Amino acid sequence: VIDQCRQVFKTAPDFRWCFKIKANKVKGALVIGGLLGTCASAQSSGVTRLAFDISDQSDPADHWEHLESFHKSALADIEYVLRQEFKPIDRVALTNQNGDRVVDMPWRQTREIDGATFTLQLRLRRFSKLFRNRGRYQTHDELSQMAREPIMHEMIALPVLSGAIEAHLISEESHKTIWSTLHDSSIMLAHNGRFIYNLEKYPGYAPPELIRDYAVPILRQRSRRPGALRMLSAADRWYISSADEDLISANAMLRRMVADLVPEIDANLPLSGSIVSQVGLDEKQRPMFQLDLGSDVGIRNKMRLEVFRSGKSGSKIGQIEIVSVDSASSVGRVRKL
Repeated sequence: VIDQCRQVFKTAPDFRWCFKIKANKVKGALVIGGLLGTCASAQSSGVTRLAFDISDQSDPADHWEHLESFHKSALADIEYVLRQEFKPIDRVALTNQNGDRVVDMPWRQTREIDGATFTLQLRLRRFSKLFRNRGRYQTHDELSQMAREPIMHEMIALPVLSGAIEAHLISEESHKTIWSTLHDSSIMLAHNGRFIYNLEKYPGYAPPELIRDYAVPILRQRSRRPGALRMLSAADRWYISSADEDLISANAMLRRMVADLVPEIDANLPLSGSIVSQVGLDEKQRPMFQLDLGSDVGIRNKMRLEVFRSGKSGSKIGQIEIVSVDSASSVGRVRKL
């Protein structure tokens, strides 16, 4: 059967298979060692090496003065969260940006690092404070005592943090992007009901100290990025958030965004293993093979593995499907060529 498989796939005994996993939106890659003549011994599974390439590509003009410290530490915070989230994933060893030395935790540096190397590119595309307008209807009791006439409908501007991180997973062997995404998020900032009236619509409504402490920073930022804060012109009230609370919220939001990316990154990283043995044919006389990878590294029943040639060409050969799995091994059958 092994010889027949070699004839079908037109491969030599030392040919390597590369599989891309697609099951329940989980994508990944699996490199299976060569079909040995006896098909009796399994090669040791390698560890996937992952290097980080992180940069802040947000527009400096979008940075608020009270969030400058956030932007200065953002890259270090992103890397810290990545390392914390990848710590329990044993099959991944983190390297430096050049990928030539392991800089992971000491108890994980003792493992043999013989798997493929991938670079995770993370680009902080946007992270800034914005305002979003909402319509609000008032009762007479809610009207300001300073109002010269009743305003039964108001447009209010609420403070919001908005961010976007672009991620690319790149194979160092083929120099191709195997997965990418743009993850954006936004949260409403706490304002505790504090607001000032739009100075252009209602001149003289705000006391001088409120203008100095709250309106001036907003107007300064709007002069730098008029397009980004154009919604303020249409609003009657500008709701105010605390600078200290903005900083706390920004740090928490960035860390949550990075942590949310890790399951997707993990699902798209390759698994390295080998064929342990040939286990016969299925009911349709298709060859089945035992793999030394199981549920402990994410293999699941009915998972389909697209077969690619290894190396830079990466041409597609066919597909196999997992038919049974336990914690440390699995069995797959040839599905199509």
